[in-house]
Amino acid sequence: IKHTFIRIDKDENQIIQPEHIPFISYPYEWSFEQIKDAALLTLKIQNIALRYNMSLKDASIYNVQFLNGKPIFIDSTSFEFNNDKPWTAYYQFCKHFLYPLWIMKYVSPELNSLYLSNLDGIDPKFTIQLMPIRAYFRLSIILHLLTPVFYRTNSEKSGSKLFSKEQHKRLLKHLFSIISSLHLPYKKSSWNQYYDNRITNAKYLESKELLVKNIMSRLSAGIVLDLGANDGHFSRFVEQSSLILSTDFDSRVVNENYIKTKSEKNANLLPLVLNICNPSPGIGWNNSERTGFFDRIEFDTVMALALIHHLVFSNNITLEMIAQKLLIAKNHLIIEFIPINDEKVKQITIDKKIDHIQYSENLFESSFEKYFVLKEKHKIKGSERILYWYEKKA
Repeated sequence: IKHTFIRIDKDENQIIQPEHIPFISYPYEWSFEQIKDAALLTLKIQNIALRYNMSLKDASIYNVQFLNGKPIFIDSTSFEFNNDKPWTAYYQFCKHFLYPLWIMKYVSPELNSLYLSNLDGIDPKFTIQLMPIRAYFRLSIILHLLTPVFYRTNSEKSGSKLFSKEQHKRLLKHLFSIISSLHLPYKKSSWNQYYDNRITNAKYLESKELLVKNIMSRLSAGIVLDLGANDGHFSRFVEQSSLILSTDFDSRVVNENYIKTKSEKNANLLPLVLNICNPSPGIGWNNSERTGFFDRIEFDTVMALALIHHLVFSNNITLEMIAQKLLIAKNHLIIEFIPINDEKVKQITIDKKIDHIQYSENLFESSFEKYFVLKEKHKIKGSERILYWYEKKA
């Protein structure tokens, strides 16, 4: 990370000021490819450090953040002189990066959530319990997972063993090769095909795109939170925003969003895994070591497109509760109302009794107008859906 030199203190320590990162995210909010890129970055930095006879003394995943569309290493003090000893951070690297990536690949990408309950990474014995039998036919897993369980050289024993720079580089190259070759197997779902014309009405989609573009071109978006963004389709219509957090609960579509963001070299869009009904909590010491998702920053603009019917009918959240929650929007709220006779509502309520659920256009408007001022209301062509532009009341 870039930094500015501030001063030298009385003990001749250099005081530096790192570049400001607008939003701190954590690995339990990252997709498979984001964790993979963070791992590769850590290995690259360790390889560079060796050129200067230095080494990373720890390999925590929390030393990496995302800035301008890329992973960036933020712990400037995480270096020590290399003394031809085994890489002390190797075991931590495996727990923080390699084992979680294997679990996400072979079991489920949704298991990035394990970072929440395993603050110092995933233990190898726990990893073995989760991994399927077929995974153990790979030499890399035998070398870096099974071997450390039965034989792990502790720091006292390793202190007497030399580990040349060339051996060190071979280890890094091997780890880099293993992780570079890891990919999630593609799996179709209704979510990663959501904007397919066979699933979404083309006329509706075109009309909605034009409306969102038009509204976004006329407001100062600032920092944007896109809830239920799927693959970030509408996140990409936000203009002149310093940061767009493009979030969804589906880790696979977030992964696809990140891959697309990388290919586009989109510097202000950050895809993240977020379930608004179960957001990342404050964890660690006093529940404040790593703060909850909604406590880290103020969002100037919030988008909630094709979302509220899921909250109401799948999660039993009332319109009043949704309106109160979306007060996280500091200035603007762009939200879509989906009527009860909509085909998507029928699909998610097919096996449910919904007579007790209070849900209507009038109730939606009365709930939101307690907290927001209506700027514009637009019927979306090709549907009975409505797009609202609200401003938060002063």
